[in-house]
Amino acid sequence: MSQSIYKDAALELQYVTSDNLGLAQDILNHNPFYHNSVVYTQPSGLAERCLNAEPPTVEGSRVFKKFILFTQGPQHVAVMDIFVGFPNYKTASIALFMVHENCHRKGIATQILTRTLPHFLRETHPAADFISISLTDNNIPALRCLLKCHYERTNTWSKLDANGRPITAVTFKASIPSLLSK
Repeated sequence: MSQSIYKDAALELQYVTSDNLGLAQDILNHNPFYHNSVVYTQPSGLAERCLNAEPPTVEGSRVFKKFILFTQGPQHVAVMDIFVGFPNYKTASIALFMVHENCHRKGIATQILTRTLPHFLRETHPAADFISISLTDNNIPALRCLLKCHYERTNTWSKLDANGRPITAVTFKASIPSLLSK
């Protein structure tokens, strides 16, 4: 079993490894709204793809990949794939963030995005000053959560999804120092 890498009053973090990969996949499987309304596909093998993904390369910056499982007591509540140092050394970019459906509307995402993650990043990567996250514009619950957490919309672009359908992606960003001062 994986060891804790960070703990605050509410949540404990551990890296996703081959030993706890099934727990991460379970969280990904238990998000029917996201899979049926946002990406239109089931997450089969997604945890393993995240675990084995190579971090992007950035000239002049080392990129650290963190695939994290969040627990609250005995319950596994969320999973996050994050690249610290991408697109630059001051930014931590969330590539995937999913809260277990049993934990929706209980403040878990808010806790992670406004307290736990900023404190963890400040402790482990003090050069990181920003958290960035991109999502599709049809993911209304996530958009509302980010706005509630004081993340600011910074960019919008159109692209094709894996099935060739056009989608609009929206990027939000928050300053770690400002999140920590609230």
